Amino acid sequence: MKVCVLNFSGNVGKTTVAANLLTPRMGATLFSVESLNQDAEGDGVEVKRLRAERFGQLQRQILEHDRVVVDVGASNAEMFLEMMGEYADSHRDYDYFVVPTVKARKQTADTLNTIQALRRLGVEPERIRVLFNKVGLRDVLSEEFEQLFGVAADGDFILNEDAKLIDNEVFELIKDSEQTLAQVIADDADHREALRHETTPEGKSARIDRLALKRLSTSCAANMDSAYAALFTS
Repeated sequence: MKVCVLNFSGNVGKTTVAANLLTPRMGATLFSVESLNQDAEGDGVEVKRLRAERFGQLQRQILEHDRVVVDVGASNAEMFLEMMGEYADSHRDYDYFVVPTVKARKQTADTLNTIQALRRLGVEPERIRVLFNKVGLRDVLSEEFEQLFGVAADGDFILNEDAKLIDNEVFELIKDSEQTLAQVIADDADHREALRHETTPEGKSARIDRLALKRLSTSCAANMDSAYAALFTS
C-alpha cells in the first residue's frame, strides 16, 4: 500500500500521522517532502527527504517500493500537486491520500481546498480519506466539523467518524523524555512496583513520570489502531 499525507494547512499533525500512525502499521518506507518544518526524524523514524521540485526523483523511488508513506509539508503541498499534474496520472501511484484535519476554522477551510485540488487532478473520492486529529473526548464530530460533514454529503471524499485521533499529551511529554513513542510502548518495566522502592523525592517523581508516559502511550497506541482500521474502511 502507498499513502500520501497532505494538507495545504500546517498544524494539523501530518508528520505525527505519517510517522506514528501509518508508517509502523504499514511497515512502510517514509518519505518527507519538506523544506521548512521539522520532519518525522524527530520521532525516531528513518526519513528519506526530498523537495517538491524533485518530484521526478520521488516518483521513481515511490515506484521502487511496495509500501510507502509520503509526508508532504504544508510549505511544499501546492508545488507537490502542481508537479503531480505535470506528471500525468502520477496520482495513481498512491492507493490513498490521507488528509488530516483539526477543528480550527482555517484548517477546515484548507482541508476542503486540499480535497478540491485532489479531485481536480482526477483522484477518485474513495481514495481521499479524512482523518480527524486532536479530537476532544467529548467532541461531537458532526458539530465540531460541521462544514466537512456538509460537504461530505456530496461524495467527494470518504469521511468515517471512527477515523479520529484523540488529543493526547504523550507527544509533548515524549519530547522531554528523549524517547520515541515506539520505545515507550515497548517499555515493559513495572513502574508501579519500582515506585515502592524509590527512596528520594527525585526518584519517585521520575518514576511517576515514566508510569504516566507509559499509560498515555498505551491509550494512544490503542486509539491509533482503531483510527487506522477505520481510516481504510470503505
